[in-house]
Amino acid sequence: MMSFEAEDGELYPASSGAIRFQVKCTSGVALLALCNVKPPHKELFKIILGGASKIQQAHNHCHDIIDPVNTEFIDFTVQHQEFWITWFGGVIHVGFGDQTNPFMWCNYVREENVKIGYIKFNKKHLNRHTRTVHFTDWIYEESPIALRPTKFKKINGGDLRWVPLNAEIDHRVPADALIGGFEKEPLYIARAHHNGSLCPGKYVVSLRRAFLPWGRREHQKTRLEILCGYNAAWVKTEGAKIPQNAFIAGTSEVRQEPLYIGRAEHDGCLINGKIHVIHGTCFLPYYGEEIVVYSYEILVVPDVNFRGTLADVACTINL
Repeated sequence: MMSFEAEDGELYPASSGAIRFQVKCTSGVALLALCNVKPPHKELFKIILGGASKIQQAHNHCHDIIDPVNTEFIDFTVQHQEFWITWFGGVIHVGFGDQTNPFMWCNYVREENVKIGYIKFNKKHLNRHTRTVHFTDWIYEESPIALRPTKFKKINGGDLRWVPLNAEIDHRVPADALIGGFEKEPLYIARAHHNGSLCPGKYVVSLRRAFLPWGRREHQKTRLEILCGYNAAWVKTEGAKIPQNAFIAGTSEVRQEPLYIGRAEHDGCLINGKIHVIHGTCFLPYYGEEIVVYSYEILVVPDVNFRGTLADVACTINL
């Protein structure tokens, strides 16, 4: 993923529902806030990491502390430590490093005018007892939706591309792989050959498998491709309504029709799969089944002049 050093008090657009970041602080306490998508971008939740980590919910100028968790085992006073946060389906999850299970979470009520859309990092921390100011270093990793600060200029070189992966040998995904969803852990966007189809699906790092939705079932693959780059965004749509700049990710087994990348919430998870225009649906691989959804998000390329075509779909997997 593309990494940036966060600035103090800056608002970072975050609409994809997930973020990974690294933090280092000599005080052992770090603070960030999830803010409302609409101006003036009020803080909705404060997340405190270190010691007794906790989530504070801001409501009517009051802060309700939600289930403090002892995280003294996480030491980021000497070196950067990695965390991840997801928010969708009315639940905020906070996890550490490569651990797939969150160590802290809370439920919240999603209202029409209250929606998480920005993140704010706190780089300064005042110890009230010693009157010492501690500084926190944040490094965050960009997700499928442009997670760069508004003051940054456009970054070149982030066009989407497919990278071959043999999951039986390679244990880590490429550094700039796109996060497509969350199912106890971040899900990545993958594709592989299956029954004459070049089929998009999800890749689960802990299982070292790609899972493809096809023929009412979920199929596992170890030889696959991972989608990398960051010039992409998620757009809500439904049925067979495909945006002009939708990214073509594969082809069907019948007449080589284009397949796109979609994702949707299901069973408390955010799962990415494939979109087949002929059927007007998004298909999600989930626990051995092919789940059908009619309202979903589709991956697009913001620059309409750069769009995947059938000529670009050629798979580089060495079968």
